[in-house]
Amino acid sequence: MTEPFDRDEKEILKAEYDGHCFGSRVAGRVTAPHVPGPADPPLYFDEHRWAVPNEVVSTGRFVGNDWADDPAIAWWAEAGHPDQDAVRMVRAAAVGRGIVALWATRKRLAVVFPQKLLAEHSERKERSGVLGRAASWLDTEPAPWQARDVMHISTSVDAARIAGFGPALLGRSLPSAAFLGIWFQDRSVLYVRGGPEIARLNKLQGR
Repeated sequence: MTEPFDRDEKEILKAEYDGHCFGSRVAGRVTAPHVPGPADPPLYFDEHRWAVPNEVVSTGRFVGNDWADDPAIAWWAEAGHPDQDAVRMVRAAAVGRGIVALWATRKRLAVVFPQKLLAEHSERKERSGVLGRAASWLDTEPAPWQARDVMHISTSVDAARIAGFGPALLGRSLPSAAFLGIWFQDRSVLYVRGGPEIARLNKLQGR
């Protein structure tokens, strides 16, 4: 297994999200939460490890950006077409079933989660093959994030396809929920809750 990033991508900004879900509004149609599709790689666990959004959000009965007041939502995509970059990022995040991170380098923006979560992870396959189900009580739950974890890239977007970053105060709560807005060249936008510091992200992109 190889490291997912190039040797010159040494400076990586990382924002991890555990227990959140991801939503979108595409041409007026709301999807919340996004769930893994049949073509997505399976994880070693089947359950979704995210908070469930409020019914008002999941059914699209909110006004404007009021979805931001639901703490279950970590990322939200606004787009006119399902193939736009912001929607691709949200769909890729859903594959991690609530354990996912946004990584940014000068080259790209990537959606990642620990490779060890994949069902095909070699260590878990070996343990299950040798010990079998009778020893399942020995199979302790791994910590979601560890320093030396190899990351699985669910998807990535080249820096050239990113139009800019900026702070976004959304919803009706006081104080407003703080998001990072990521605008793509295809006119879609991804809102990331409690996202990376704007100045830091701009520096990584060489701006």
